Amino acid sequence: MDIAGIDRDVLLNDKTTMSLDALRPVGGDHAIQTAAVALTWAAEISPSELQSLRSKAATAIEIKKAFPTIEDRHIIKFGINVNVPNTRADAQSTSVQAGPFVLNSLPGVDGATPAQSILVDMRQVVISVTNYDRWDRLIKDLNIYLPALFSGFSARKSISTIGLQYVDTFEWEADRSELNLRTVFKETSPYLVSNVFRTVENWHSHHGLFTAVDKPLVYRRLDNINISREEQDARQILQVVTSHQAQLTTVPLWRWADTKFDVVLEILHQLHFQNKQMLRELLTPEVQSMINLNVKNPGG
Repeated sequence: MDIAGIDRDVLLNDKTTMSLDALRPVGGDHAIQTAAVALTWAAEISPSELQSLRSKAATAIEIKKAFPTIEDRHIIKFGINVNVPNTRADAQSTSVQAGPFVLNSLPGVDGATPAQSILVDMRQVVISVTNYDRWDRLIKDLNIYLPALFSGFSARKSISTIGLQYVDTFEWEADRSELNLRTVFKETSPYLVSNVFRTVENWHSHHGLFTAVDKPLVYRRLDNINISREEQDARQILQVVTSHQAQLTTVPLWRWADTKFDVVLEILHQLHFQNKQMLRELLTPEVQSMINLNVKNPGG
């Protein structure tokens, strides 16, 4: 068959399309396996303050409705003196104290893992989502949970870091020799070294950078992007972990769940925008389309 008259770009596009047939984003129309929002206290809170928050979580209607179970974790302290033999008195110096707690929603699609959870400890609060749908939904939930749980408390405690993390995962459902990374990742991406396109072995790539931001307040943004090719249960997995932190190093944020919650949300929107920008610089247009990266709301 004479193909001299066939446009070369058409052949290349067909090859690209065919080579992506076996690539499956874990979310179907998006690749987000988990998402997490984290707020870090400027100073560690006391056990009594932690228990006060635990009591609030057990009684606030908005929290109880969305997170019906509370998982308590305890802190065990040992009194050890290397110069004294281990006696009954030494053993009695061990103490168990109330510690962090986790609020769990009902299980997600897997029937086992909570769809959402909130971890509260002496250093931070972390909201984890395993049934990520869209960004607007997450923001709507935060508008309900965080003020209900931390209203009043945040007038006495400031936060120093606002964080957002995504884990995007793709499964390759074909022989590993057929996986052409050039159809998934841009060769010109600043977040990958060229060697990943030359090797057929598993690999990991990490890149991090700081950026100064001055609105809506002054902070330093730390972006980390970890990309890996690995094997799980005989399947090829491509995973992208993107982490973004707004470090309020000079001006910790007070009253963040009361009068300044809009500032927290605006910073989270900025981190989310940065996340999408980095993915655009990493993934090929075909994969961007596959996960609806440039479509408002779905998977975004």
